[in-house]
Amino acid sequence: MSLVKVMLLSHFFVKKIKAGNESCVLLGNGPSLTGFLEEGETFLKGKSTFCVNFFCRTAQYTSIRPNYYVFVSLEYFEKGEIESWNVDRQHTLETIVTKTDWPMTLLVPSKAKKSKEWQKIISANPNITIAYFNTTPIEGLQFIDHWLFRNGLGMPRPHNVLIPSLMVALNAGYKKIYVTGADHSWTKEIHVSEENEVLLRQKHFYGKQTEKEKINKNTDRPQPMYVGGSTRKRRLHEVLMKFVHSFGAYWQLRAYADAINVKILNITPGSFIDAFERLDFKKEGKSKN
Repeated sequence: MSLVKVMLLSHFFVKKIKAGNESCVLLGNGPSLTGFLEEGETFLKGKSTFCVNFFCRTAQYTSIRPNYYVFVSLEYFEKGEIESWNVDRQHTLETIVTKTDWPMTLLVPSKAKKSKEWQKIISANPNITIAYFNTTPIEGLQFIDHWLFRNGLGMPRPHNVLIPSLMVALNAGYKKIYVTGADHSWTKEIHVSEENEVLLRQKHFYGKQTEKEKINKNTDRPQPMYVGGSTRKRRLHEVLMKFVHSFGAYWQLRAYADAINVKILNITPGSFIDAFERLDFKKEGKSKN
């Protein structure tokens, strides 16, 4: 089935990015990223950086100057049913164009190629290069999975933006990949109302920003989780299955990383991800001094 999906959905001439350093840091958007950004900017020196989603709308965007920016949700590139999301995400793309005065690669799903509106927005800034990746979900015999991964034809189910970020970094040739801001403690935040509405508090580090612009100001409140860009709310089993696929994807990525001799190191305190080796980035920095 995965091979059929590849034949139907994948683009066969997607160019991979190449590692600019020995190691890289993936900046997730969990609440713990606030602590890392307060203490860990020196840790980023000599490493490539990846950021995701609304990071451009924070004060740290122009100080960290990330090398790569990753989106996976197609709602950034195609209009959905919820108009406020369309406005918010368009504003995000425009902010990237306005603020980015250094060379940066924007990494997006190959399916986004068919939408020209967002490409027109990004093309206004010559500092930004666009690169694509295939989000075709791959599951099956491990040696076939790894061949497809290695050739950029698919990845584990991309239920969140960290999964494609890891896959792109693995295929770029980095030998050490550090992951921060990947709290993933969603299971503690699920609530079912008396009206049987499944609500989830998805905490992000954006909520603690001090900029005048308020980002995702409602995300600290319990909210429904929607299917794609539609207005249909997920049921409890659908929410839980999304989590199952996400955590399962990390074990697939761990197996692939082991096979190509790459270390994925989780430097997120309190992270729920159990697939990657844990590391205290403060101790790592001291050991090299």
